[in-house]
Amino acid sequence: MHNLHAIFAVLLTLLAFTTAAPALAQDDVKFLLMNNCPFPVYVRESVAEVPGPRPWDTCANYGESKEGKLSSGGMCFGIYPILKDSCGHSIKIARHPAGPVYQFEFTWARENDRMWYNLSHEDGNPFTDVEREFSAHNWCPSLKCQAGNDGSQCDYDVQVDCGRKGAMQGFLCGRVGMRRAGLEIGNPVGIWDLPPAVEE
Repeated sequence: MHNLHAIFAVLLTLLAFTTAAPALAQDDVKFLLMNNCPFPVYVRESVAEVPGPRPWDTCANYGESKEGKLSSGGMCFGIYPILKDSCGHSIKIARHPAGPVYQFEFTWARENDRMWYNLSHEDGNPFTDVEREFSAHNWCPSLKCQAGNDGSQCDYDVQVDCGRKGAMQGFLCGRVGMRRAGLEIGNPVGIWDLPPAVEE
């Protein structure tokens, strides 16, 4: 009888190892912005001061980056690590240096291990004349605003809450010649590495 208990315990342990979901590396959760517009845009990233569900806590990377210039056809990564801490991230994009910003917003929630993301014109709407898209390469739904849409049908409160984590991409002015594994294309840089935000 003792041997049966031991065998059963070993089987349960093996089952736990074979059915557990693989751990997701922090580096797998990142954001890439692609500027397919025929003009440069001006980009910065911010992280919330506190996690929404835990206002007594603080976010490790609270603050905002400098603003950099992303040329037409350019790509850049968000620079702050996306952690499972419920701290909101915002990629802020302006048409002119220090101008009104359109936002790509996202969070990896500690409470339920889910990603939420949305587009937002809360602090400006400088890109209504071009297509804007927030796409997740993890089989989660995409959000897309067609050129001419003021965001009322595609910006926040339209929001995705998805159980799969992974790479995310923001597009301005549509997609141009993208493979599905878009993170392998070109030579994207971090927002810190963009040239200063000086208008041409």
